[in-house]
Amino acid sequence: MADTLVERYDLTPPVDVLALLEGVADVEHLVWEQSVDGLVLGLSHPGRPRAFLRMNQPSRRKRFTAAHEWGHISIPWHTESLESCHIDNSAYSALGVREREANEFASRVLMPDRYMKRLVTESLNVADWLQGVAYCDVSAHAGLISLVDYLPSGYTFALHQGDALSPKLFRSSGTPIVLSGGRKPVESLVASSFRSGKIDLNGKQVWWFQHIDTSLPPRGSASSAQLLAEIVSRYGRELRPGRPTDKAINSVIGGKLGRRDRMSLGQMLGVLKLHMQSDPDLQPLLADPTFEELLLVRVYEIAEKDKANGRSQ
Repeated sequence: MADTLVERYDLTPPVDVLALLEGVADVEHLVWEQSVDGLVLGLSHPGRPRAFLRMNQPSRRKRFTAAHEWGHISIPWHTESLESCHIDNSAYSALGVREREANEFASRVLMPDRYMKRLVTESLNVADWLQGVAYCDVSAHAGLISLVDYLPSGYTFALHQGDALSPKLFRSSGTPIVLSGGRKPVESLVASSFRSGKIDLNGKQVWWFQHIDTSLPPRGSASSAQLLAEIVSRYGRELRPGRPTDKAINSVIGGKLGRRDRMSLGQMLGVLKLHMQSDPDLQPLLADPTFEELLLVRVYEIAEKDKANGRSQ
């Protein structure tokens, strides 16, 4: 639903979400001391619903609340007569179904899917990613929840929140978090990563870590040339008129791994998959086990060539 509305209104960050909410509901801004950040009334009645936003909350939290309430109004099966919402720092999965759906809606409106995909494919620099998230004018917490969903395996972010003794950790899919006993979480993550840094994200200090991925399966006996020939025979010499299949694949592999210094094998594979997924012609091939094996073998071949040339990973 959120993606449909992003396309309909051609939304780009920073999204004027309050104007969008005012377009579908009568909005009032009130001061109250309860923990409820927003209310929406009249979802099951004809006419415009009424939305109430708590004024005494941080501006970025209020933006997320407004997007959250727009979600309740826009999602067809949210038909309760009253929705009261508390936008806390819990993982979305810890909330009730309706609240989780509205949170996910808000996230995809404020940080549209098409924007996030472009952000992580146009640069391999963590600072660029976080700067792009900051531009969406969301909290560091909400931004990191969204960002890690778009990254390959091997990335962890640590965010200190309030008086909490331990930071909140966010990791990309497939990234294990191994904390050493006796060490503080950030110290432990620094020790287990080969690259790390600290960046301000909308007023919050965020530590980021890039880990070595040792989970790759062993390569098979077939060479990349043999696997590529099999892919060409299966999908044709051209993915579309004027774009040869073999050249399209090789150009992504050669172009995107040009800056591979200090990348682990798993991260090299993750980068390739990330860029293949963003290419409409190549994306369907990712479902083919032979194509995935081709990418794996190319990573191993490149690593072997680098080793022979004295270039370490």
